[in-house]
Amino acid sequence: MKSLIALCLFVTAGIGCSDSSVNSGQPPLGEIVFEAEYLNFAWGVSWNGTYVDVNGNVRTYDRSRDTVMWRDDDNGMFTEEELQRKYQRRDTLRSLIPADSLSRMKQMAQTIDAKTYSDTVSMGADMGTWTTSVYLYRPEIKKYQRIILSQDGDRRFFNTSANAKEISDWLKRIG
Repeated sequence: MKSLIALCLFVTAGIGCSDSSVNSGQPPLGEIVFEAEYLNFAWGVSWNGTYVDVNGNVRTYDRSRDTVMWRDDDNGMFTEEELQRKYQRRDTLRSLIPADSLSRMKQMAQTIDAKTYSDTVSMGADMGTWTTSVYLYRPEIKKYQRIILSQDGDRRFFNTSANAKEISDWLKRIG
């Protein structure tokens, strides 16, 4: 009987506890994630990148030795769990972006049109792909929308929105 009462108290106490990330309406990565990524399958796998979370933490990841590939969603929409799974591989904290710079980049990212791109130009073969992207959290569907800012390498194209180039250049500098 004592164990039943203890169990009931434990369950009741657990129900009253809450996770601040759930209550805030924002996932742990935040409302925006910036990313610079290199991917090449020529002569082996090279897959690494840098991402910046909502707090300005600059982290790198390296998935080159993974035996399980991360599935890139065809429609560019990802859950928090999917992005965390991508970034968990050999995740390393590198630096911190100053709050004023991060705030400026976040504001600019909100203005980027996900549908305005240049023509794609073939640049070569076996060069790999260097891509800069921003992931904007869409609370109504609880997913991040990936917007590619630029892609260089085997094929080149870029987002033609006014702020896309500046954010892409910033990501290349910190990546």
